[in-house]
Amino acid sequence: MAEQQLPVFPRPPPFFKDFTASNLQKLQQLKDAQSAQQLPGLSAPSLLDLPPELRSLIPPEPPADGKYRSFGAEMDISDPLPNLNHRSTQLYPAITSETTTRNLPIYLRSLLRSLLLKFLELCSILSLNPSTHAFKIKQMETLVFNAHALINEYRPHQARESLILLMQEQIERKRSEIERVKGLKERVGGLVGDFETEVGLLDGVGGGNVSGVNVSGVDGVGGGINGVKKETLEVERWKEEGRAVWDALDEEMGD
Repeated sequence: MAEQQLPVFPRPPPFFKDFTASNLQKLQQLKDAQSAQQLPGLSAPSLLDLPPELRSLIPPEPPADGKYRSFGAEMDISDPLPNLNHRSTQLYPAITSETTTRNLPIYLRSLLRSLLLKFLELCSILSLNPSTHAFKIKQMETLVFNAHALINEYRPHQARESLILLMQEQIERKRSEIERVKGLKERVGGLVGDFETEVGLLDGVGGGNVSGVNVSGVDGVGGGINGVKKETLEVERWKEEGRAVWDALDEEMGD
């Protein structure tokens, strides 16, 4: 039996990628330039004069007849936004700053219990006299509208909590990056310390004193040979230590 695929939310429209800070800045610059030149027409630039990535930033003109459709229903632009008082009767006390966090769960639980009770009463009515069910459904509709309005009271709280979580994630990500930088600094510092130690040893060896016998002054041969060897070893050591540092950086940044 083939697995049934669950419905997924539709993908956002492709023009949402155009809403960036740089595009908004470009659009504002065009508006400022148009205002400075006192060009005739609207305050906003014409769509045809804008680059493709800026055309989505201009909101469309309202419909000429003042009507639009939302979820299949025709709406009027001049109509005020619906609230609980326009749609139903408010069954809970007015929400204030003191009662928002404490009493909302109590009101919601009370509405849920009432809704369950009305549903049981509706089942009883449908079994005895189905023609009288309209009034009970109206009561259930009032309870649902009130519960929905109470849930909307949590929107500011939800926005604050979402912002807090986002900031916490950013802080944790920056802390992890700082720890990685500190670890890389310690590794590079260790490599540099080892390199300085080895360079110091090379300086001691290249002084021209071999087994207590100074050969640097013999026809200038000893000092010249030791100087060449010292310089060659230092260059090779610098290259090796440099490659080690860059390998460590590549490994760290690759993680």
